[in-house]
Amino acid sequence: MGGWLCFTISIIWIGVLTAVIGDVASAFGCSVGLKDSVTAIAFVALGTSVPGRTSNLLSHIFGLFPPLPLFLLFWWIQRFKFKSYNQNQK
Repeated sequence: MGGWLCFTISIIWIGVLTAVIGDVASAFGCSVGLKDSVTAIAFVALGTSVPGRTSNLLSHIFGLFPPLPLFLLFWWIQRFKFKSYNQNQK
C-alpha cells in the first residue's frame, strides 16, 4: 500500500482527537461560563504555544545541561590550579 494505510490512520486519529479536544473544551467553557468562541481561541492558543515551549525547554535541557557541568568542573579545577601556581610564586 506504500504508506497510504499509515496516512489514513493518521488522518482518522487527528479527526478523533480533534473531536475529543473540542468536546473537552466545550465542557470546560460551559462549566466556567465562557462562550464557545473564547474557549476555542484559548484552546487553539494553548495548542500552538505549548508544543513550542516544550521543544524550547527540551532543547535547553538537552542542549545546555550536559555541557554545563563539564564547563563548571573545568573552571573549578582551573581555579585550584591557578591558586596553587600563585602560592608557589610567593
